[in-house]
Amino acid sequence: GVLVLDLVTFVVAVASTSVVRLPPQPVDAAETAGWGPAVRFLLGPGRVLARLIGAIALVNLVLGAYNVVMTALGIELGGPGRVGLVTATGGVAMIAASLAMGARGLPAARGRLLVGALVTMGVATVVAAVRPSFALLVVGVTIALASVPVANAVTGTVFHERVPAHLQGRVFGLRAGIGQGLMPLGSIAVGVVSARILEPGLADGAWLDRSVAHVLGHGVDRAPAVVLAAAGVVLVGLALALHLSRTAEALDAPIDD
Repeated sequence: GVLVLDLVTFVVAVASTSVVRLPPQPVDAAETAGWGPAVRFLLGPGRVLARLIGAIALVNLVLGAYNVVMTALGIELGGPGRVGLVTATGGVAMIAASLAMGARGLPAARGRLLVGALVTMGVATVVAAVRPSFALLVVGVTIALASVPVANAVTGTVFHERVPAHLQGRVFGLRAGIGQGLMPLGSIAVGVVSARILEPGLADGAWLDRSVAHVLGHGVDRAPAVVLAAAGVVLVGLALALHLSRTAEALDAPIDD
């Protein structure tokens, strides 16, 4: 039933897209051949978007791990009967945030909003992991996932605004290929890292047991919490990097600049 519902949503998306008619764009034939024009754009006038593609890829790598450990922590703290509550509340929060963004629209300060969304996501992720509490996990995940549509709205909008129409298919393809390609890598890596590094490190008297376990909780079952806390730190660090590199400032600047 779940797979059928998932398939139906794809049918709706394809049907909606198929009825949209876009006006033809007059383009120089040299600009329509191969990937070269898209790459030159990203390395030239669109270099701020190239940095943004890298940031999106890192976020998706983190989210790939996030999705795995979120379920593992939910089972550990709430049991199989309540683990669905974590993703359910997070899903409702994402829908609510999406509707709010659609109703309100984006401010002119696109970059600052993106930085704020990433900081909120990172801090909430750390909150979800900081203590072995099911209620804290639900609250943290809900706030973190509510920030995802905000970040997606900013990145999607700035790419549509700043990429020439005749290059959008190729630039968006690069963005999706690089970004989405790292998400399964994050899911795979988290299992290996947990089994080979974190769980041995959280054993009684081991190096993690003597350090971060005093904050996040003791025992090998807290390995997912360590991953979640690390993911939150990475997200906050990424937001800081976007600010210090002036990427956020460039996204706030008028397009004509």
